[in-house]
Amino acid sequence: IGNLLPLLGGAIAPGGTGFAITLLYCVSWACGKAVSKISKQLPPLLGMLLAGLLLRNASDVPLGADIPLLGHTFEWWSFSLRSSALAIIMVRAGLGLDLDKLRKMGFVTIRLAFMPCFSEAVVITVISHYMLALPFAWAGLLGFVIAAVSPAVVVPGMLDLQARGYGVQKGIPSMVVAAASFDDVLAIAGFGVCLALALSGANEADAADLIMLMLKAPAELALGIALGIVSGMFVSARPALGYGTTMHTWAIVGAALFMIFSGKYVKINGLNFSGGGALAAVVLGCTAAKFWPTAKLKAVQANVNWLWTLAQPALFALLGASVKLDAIKVDELASGLFIIAVALSIRIAVTRVAMFGSMLNSKECLLVCIAWLPKATVQAAVGGTALELAVELNLGPEQVARAELVLMLSVLVILLTAPIGAIGIAVAGPKYLTLDKADDISTLPTKSTGLAAHDSNAAESKAQAPAQATEK
Repeated sequence: IGNLLPLLGGAIAPGGTGFAITLLYCVSWACGKAVSKISKQLPPLLGMLLAGLLLRNASDVPLGADIPLLGHTFEWWSFSLRSSALAIIMVRAGLGLDLDKLRKMGFVTIRLAFMPCFSEAVVITVISHYMLALPFAWAGLLGFVIAAVSPAVVVPGMLDLQARGYGVQKGIPSMVVAAASFDDVLAIAGFGVCLALALSGANEADAADLIMLMLKAPAELALGIALGIVSGMFVSARPALGYGTTMHTWAIVGAALFMIFSGKYVKINGLNFSGGGALAAVVLGCTAAKFWPTAKLKAVQANVNWLWTLAQPALFALLGASVKLDAIKVDELASGLFIIAVALSIRIAVTRVAMFGSMLNSKECLLVCIAWLPKATVQAAVGGTALELAVELNLGPEQVARAELVLMLSVLVILLTAPIGAIGIAVAGPKYLTLDKADDISTLPTKSTGLAAHDSNAAESKAQAPAQATEK
């Protein structure tokens, strides 16, 4: 520690990046615990989001971070920590997917992934064009930003219901988790195309670039699925079965981190493949779960669940801290609320239509509609992209004003839908879904304090693997 302190320097003192991140994490954890104590039906992420929101907007002092930590700013650490937490929750989702149930719900999952997102984006495009006088390219950009559902809110809520045995028989949590990954790919790809068109008024867009952007969505889907399958087969290959549980955990989490960060840093025309990276992390977990012996899978899931308890306060606090209330303009608030209300109404209606032909009853369909409301992840990530580019390219006050409007509505939709969706999933889930059976995957390792505690199962898993392989 004595050697580390000079390296960290003022970064861990008030006004430093290290201090700001530590404060944010601790307050987030405490608020999450407080919400759980107030009511067991309320999700802890509600308190964590609120902690980040208040610390960011109450004053500039708590999160004022002028001194970088290890050479990086608060924004860089925020991006990296959020991405790391997202990698953990997406691979956790993949490990818990029920492929048999998902296969039976295949067409419903596809409809759920594409119909609500596309319909909401189109409705927002039309309304904002005529109501806010936005050109169609800017209106479409706004539509796809708002239309994206938030995996960071949806996935933990659905996995919690699955772990408690709700909706397991029909595979409802698996269907919603899988559809959320595809939904984000479509939204981010549509955003990229509209952004290129919106900015082409000042900088003429090359036709070849636009074609490449239009092909980005199918390419992102294909690459995400392929990379996830190959990586999943690699970490679950027969020669690797003899390694301990900790080694398998770090292998799958490390692969998920690689995919998430690769998707965010690999760019074409300034736009990344973050949707494909998240999809690849889900497919990675799903593939490894299919090939691992049951004992090994359960042990790795327990480890990943434990990692998620550590990552959860950081993810939601930083999401809350990414919302700056000063971006909301009072004179445009009424029109923004109207657009969001109409868009969400259309989204609910189309989501219900997408459920036609499924085995779900009316209450289960209503729960899916509620789960399809929250927005946060994509909006926090790309809501300010257009503004940054407009300022960087010096496109003029008119384009900057349009970009500020996109940012304002991104902030507004997070504030309105993330808490409602999180509470709705937690409260309505046990009421509307059937309690089929308690999933034998515990949400938390009850007797361990970390990854190393699970290595006691390594010898047992190693011994069971050949026997199970022979039995198969």
